[in-house]
Amino acid sequence: MMCWLLKKLVFLKGIFIPDLLIICEAPGYQENETGVPFVGNLGAFLEHELQKAHINIASITFINAVFRLPLDINGCLRVSLY
Repeated sequence: MMCWLLKKLVFLKGIFIPDLLIICEAPGYQENETGVPFVGNLGAFLEHELQKAHINIASITFINAVFRLPLDINGCLRVSLY
């Protein structure tokens, strides 16, 4: 059984009053490790695409709808591996 431990709550990355707010569903593995949202592959892809669209990343706040993934009955993170 693969069991990942909760390491950190994941709050937000960016400024307090942003021009654009990007909300994701929940933190993933890298976010659980760092405590920062959008630091995994999706975050890198999203930032790259925003830069291509000439959107100032400094004016964006990234946040998750929930700050931590829910645990299963064994106390492990419920993570789907594809």
